[in-house]
Amino acid sequence: MGCVTFDNIDKTNAKEIVDIYNYYVLNTTASYNTDAISADDFLAYYQIDNPLTKSFAIKCCDDLAGFMVLKPWNYKKQAYRQTYEFTIYLKKEYCRKGIGKMAFAYLEAMIKDSDIAVIMAGLSADNEGSRALLESQGFTECGRFKKIGKKFGKYLDISYYQKSYEEKFTN
Repeated sequence: MGCVTFDNIDKTNAKEIVDIYNYYVLNTTASYNTDAISADDFLAYYQIDNPLTKSFAIKCCDDLAGFMVLKPWNYKKQAYRQTYEFTIYLKKEYCRKGIGKMAFAYLEAMIKDSDIAVIMAGLSADNEGSRALLESQGFTECGRFKKIGKKFGKYLDISYYQKSYEEKFTN
């Protein structure tokens, strides 16, 4: 897919981005929210104002295709400062077109010289597309919480995936 670009997420584009997220809230188990959220709630949850967070609107030929966020994992606990959490959501019509891989490659290039040594991602265990994306990018499943959520009348497992950059582990 050509002409993929990445713009920062901020208050000016948050409403359009939260509409993408809310599609998944209302129609899938990709998000464990059950009610649509506001743009302000989105900005707060994803820590968009945190200077350590990297957040991007993903565009394909100027059309908003989705968004991704790389935010500090447990950011109020200093021992986790090298660990971040990755999230990506794409409009349904842009899924399985290689955009997720391009987005992750963009993030990896951006963090190459940073102190980020571990990236985590949590997802509903039944989310085949996200699992395939993460595994194709070198993530491995590192934990599963069984029947931790309930949505659409069904109990759901959540899987956690991790990618470690071993070359950054120095003591």
